[in-house]
Amino acid sequence: MKHILFIVTSTDKTGTGNHTAGYEFSEVADPYFEFVNKGFTVDFASILGGKPPFVGYDPSQKTSKEFKKSNGFKRLNFSHKLSNIDIKAYDAIFFPGGLGLMTDMVDNALVKETIKEVYESNKVVGA
Repeated sequence: MKHILFIVTSTDKTGTGNHTAGYEFSEVADPYFEFVNKGFTVDFASILGGKPPFVGYDPSQKTSKEFKKSNGFKRLNFSHKLSNIDIKAYDAIFFPGGLGLMTDMVDNALVKETIKEVYESNKVVGA
């Protein structure tokens, strides 16, 4: 079975602090079900670990509503701290969008090293 690590933001504000941030809910929910329905195992990590903030939840979107009730969402709310992850255990990494990503990941040395390691191992890096 293939394993994918979703890496989401840990911040709830943009760098200036003027805008609410977090991962974009549908950008986790939609690909999560695509991967799981094709037999992939999905795990979640964030810079700080724990419950990452999200924005853009729309209960009228069927996939988002289903994800919020899913085991995946429950596990996401206890995301692994990225520094504790053995990246070699994964076949791919995926970065769901959202403004938070541009705040806590763009200059993060661990994120850059993780991307480099996955890419140089001829594995998939997606966003």
